Amino acid sequence: MDRQLNWTSAAKQYIEKTVTENFPHEAHRWPIIHHFNAECLEWNKTHWIIILRDKTSGIPHIGAIKPLDEPDAPKLRPTKDSLFLWYKYIIKQYNIRIQDAFFIIPLVDEPGKVEEEYKKWSQEDQELWRYQVEFNISNHMKFLGILDFNIPGGYDFLKENLKVFFNDNKDYEKNVFIMCRFDKTDNKLKECTDKMKEILSNDFGLNGLLAEDKMYLGDRSFWNNVCVYMIGCSRGIALLENFKSDEFNPNIAVEYGFMRALDKKVLILKENKFQNIIRADMLGIYYEPFDYYNLNETLKFALKSWLTK
Repeated sequence: MDRQLNWTSAAKQYIEKTVTENFPHEAHRWPIIHHFNAECLEWNKTHWIIILRDKTSGIPHIGAIKPLDEPDAPKLRPTKDSLFLWYKYIIKQYNIRIQDAFFIIPLVDEPGKVEEEYKKWSQEDQELWRYQVEFNISNHMKFLGILDFNIPGGYDFLKENLKVFFNDNKDYEKNVFIMCRFDKTDNKLKECTDKMKEILSNDFGLNGLLAEDKMYLGDRSFWNNVCVYMIGCSRGIALLENFKSDEFNPNIAVEYGFMRALDKKVLILKENKFQNIIRADMLGIYYEPFDYYNLNETLKFALKSWLTK
């Protein structure tokens, strides 16, 4: 019990330390810091998952260690490559709220003080710990209304670029990323994207955005600029058309996959004459059709059908 108590206290203290150093004026209302209950799960005798559940008052209650042995639990050891899978499972299985926190902790062979155990961790495990602190802090910022989005692991270097993005596009929930071919010479494509932006704004109060609208990267990296838009938008629309060639643009496929991996809603919007949707990675995906020659009416119908489901 002492070891569990030590790690539970350490998890809470790491959050508190980060808050007092970076957001001292918010510490009085920060989740977890003042009141919480704790749970501990053991996976494969090699890892603990410590869950801190925020509550409004009362002394902390720390439950006994329970095995994490559900049949659908991840089989892979927690690493930077499998962390997203673990997070998705834990959040759903244990009903984690954004004001709660949880940490995956590797167990060393010889238990000791928290600082001693931490030094025995691999470099990757230490990096994962720092990432987990940042993940929980980002969730708490969202809960408090300080931050309206979470930056995925590995993309923290875009934080300053995203701040500029949100100065331009303040409401994360209203931001919609439009994925399409990059071709400034295609007038039909521009007509479609302009009409989509107009309908999204006038009919639904949403903010349609293209990656070509503004470059947020000083080094003018096109992919990282696209990532700013994909992270900064709450949902996306993948536009499939054959105005110049009947092909499934690979960039759209990558962007679609990126946003779906972030668990964001994405509409496949297909122009009626486009025939090349039958790809292995798109089979079974529902799409909304539209007709370029009846653009206003069919786009409105398609967007309304998607947004009101």
